[in-house]
Amino acid sequence: MSEEWKNASIASTLGKIAWILGVVGGIVELIFGIIFVTSRAPKFPTGWETIIHPYYVYYIIAGIVCILLSIIIIKPKFSDKCANQDWDALYDWVLKLGSIRLPWILIWSIILMSFGTVWLSWGGDLMFVVFSLLIISGPKKFVWKEE
Repeated sequence: MSEEWKNASIASTLGKIAWILGVVGGIVELIFGIIFVTSRAPKFPTGWETIIHPYYVYYIIAGIVCILLSIIIIKPKFSDKCANQDWDALYDWVLKLGSIRLPWILIWSIILMSFGTVWLSWGGDLMFVVFSLLIISGPKKFVWKEE
């Protein structure tokens, strides 16, 4: 089936590197969070540090989440399947909500994009591109609703 799909090569390549970019984005985010928290915390005249801005802490938390999600979920459930061009496994990787079949690729790409900052959500972005390719021009039609 994958031989007859014209976008198999691009989807496979993008899917293979999605988890790596998720990890790299998470590491960069973590580093920036640590730098911001340690160097930009304003100080009182007495020398005591004021409360650290929550956005700086978010960088650290989001970086850790992106790294863990990329290694624990994205690589084995998505990137490895893309590397093997196992499109059937990706079509069948769904969350069933009653009769609705919601693709996990869509869910995890949105989660990864949400935790990655605007310029560090690369892993989720690539997952969304592969999802779009599979849904729009994939080797078979995705079934959104069970009968």
